[in-house]
Amino acid sequence: MLPVLQSVLKEKPEDLVAKRLYAYCLSKRENGEKCLEAIKHFIESTPEESQICQDYLCYAEQLTVKKEYNEAITYYKKALNADCKRQELLKDIADLFVKNRDLDSAVVYYQQYFDFEEKPAAEDLLKLGKCYYNLACQDSVPELQKEELIKADSLFKELSFQVPNSYVSYFWRARVNSMLDPETTKGLAKPYYEKVIEIGLVQPERYKRELIESYKYLGYYHYVIADAITTKNNGNPDLAKEEYGEAKSFFSKVLTLDAKDEVALKALESIKL
Repeated sequence: MLPVLQSVLKEKPEDLVAKRLYAYCLSKRENGEKCLEAIKHFIESTPEESQICQDYLCYAEQLTVKKEYNEAITYYKKALNADCKRQELLKDIADLFVKNRDLDSAVVYYQQYFDFEEKPAAEDLLKLGKCYYNLACQDSVPELQKEELIKADSLFKELSFQVPNSYVSYFWRARVNSMLDPETTKGLAKPYYEKVIEIGLVQPERYKRELIESYKYLGYYHYVIADAITTKNNGNPDLAKEEYGEAKSFFSKVLTLDAKDEVALKALESIKL
């Protein structure tokens, strides 16, 4: 297309359609700075009333490639304003807010996209769930943190319905419920970590990180139960032998995947039975 467009522009240098298509082609064809410069020049040299949704999208995409996320967000918003039917752009804007570490804004745009999309894709459920989880990790207000965790859990639960054979939803539900039970006395995360292990053991090397985290949680959970039994019996550990044994078993499984894991080594050292 470029030779044809160059020929048109030679005859009619101000032809808007030819200038637009020429910028689009260059932005897709060239490498490095030239990609961005082609569409940037078109945007800056064209009256705003003559610009369309695709112009802003092309510029936003190139800004994203260059990791200029703030500017990219601005032009994605302009694209959405130019064509309000392009509601899928809400997700693109939310994705950029995540990259820009602005989780509050990301949540707003993901929620707007969910209002438009009748059945969000599994990938999008995961993205919004992670946003709420990470917000909870940052939040110091207990009430807000709990609210964010509950929202995250509901999204990961929906994800488990969509992809029941994947470890992902159970892994994130485990993390959420672990935060909802910070003392690990209720074992809220236990069934989800157990599910991660069930799925992960099919390919232990592939899921090594997830298995280690799951084994550590279950080891610690049984240790907490054992310690409570021991305390209740005036420091006598005899009645807690079974729970201590479970704890040792899970921490030992960690070492089969990582023989130098310090948490597992220290835990096993502290369990004398």
